[in-house]
Amino acid sequence: MSQETETLIAEMERNTSVVGSALTFIAGIQAQLADAGTDPEKLAKLAADLKANDDKLAAAIVTNTPATPAPAPEAAPVVDAAPVTDPSAPTA
Repeated sequence: MSQETETLIAEMERNTSVVGSALTFIAGIQAQLADAGTDPEKLAKLAADLKANDDKLAAAIVTNTPATPAPAPEAAPVVDAAPVTDPSAPTA
């Protein structure tokens, strides 16, 4: 198997694991909301937990996302070197 194929398989496995974790987390939030009902203390704790998880996720994204390289400068326009003639100029 080529190195590129092995790398792709590893990334697919990692992605599947991350997606599974995200789905578990989302299902957990749903269960916690149902459990909290309208209890202000439980809802406040859930809100604080979600904020903490948001902060962790944001930090992980920043840490693991490469900086965007500066865009390449645009190429200079190509100028046609043929002389421009004035159609109203007298011809010899």
